[in-house]
Amino acid sequence: GVQTSALPIFLVGVCGVFLFNGGRAIYFILLAIILSFIGYLAISAEIIEDTTSDKKKLPIWSIAYIVIQNILTFAFIYFGIHITNPSSFRGFSTNPRQAFLDSIYFSLAIFNSGSVPDIVPQNRISRIAIGSQLITSMITLVFMASKIISQFS
Repeated sequence: GVQTSALPIFLVGVCGVFLFNGGRAIYFILLAIILSFIGYLAISAEIIEDTTSDKKKLPIWSIAYIVIQNILTFAFIYFGIHITNPSSFRGFSTNPRQAFLDSIYFSLAIFNSGSVPDIVPQNRISRIAIGSQLITSMITLVFMASKIISQFS
């Protein structure tokens, strides 16, 4: 089965984004963002390695898990960026709860289409995060499509 050694890294990053906000905890939030991203990559790699090393079929749950994990990881990253610098995204709400929903919406839209006309990145770190999601989304979608096609051939 899939090992969950990367899950604690992912959870620490996610909890860090929620537990601390404001300028006084900016370094912990940035660390949490990095840990969330590393956790996403590690868990995805474990699922992919588990299915490719034994020439097993890729279970449908693992495809859904990687896609949902990508969307939620980057939602937390966008939310963390917004908390540390509220002017990072034009179009995010100033209310933290609404801003979290905005970050989920934004992450889902970036994963699916690559752009959102009503939310615009305003600084370099937000653009880097969006570029990272675009790259990981493209790799995820291409890999998953190739695995699904290879299962039927």
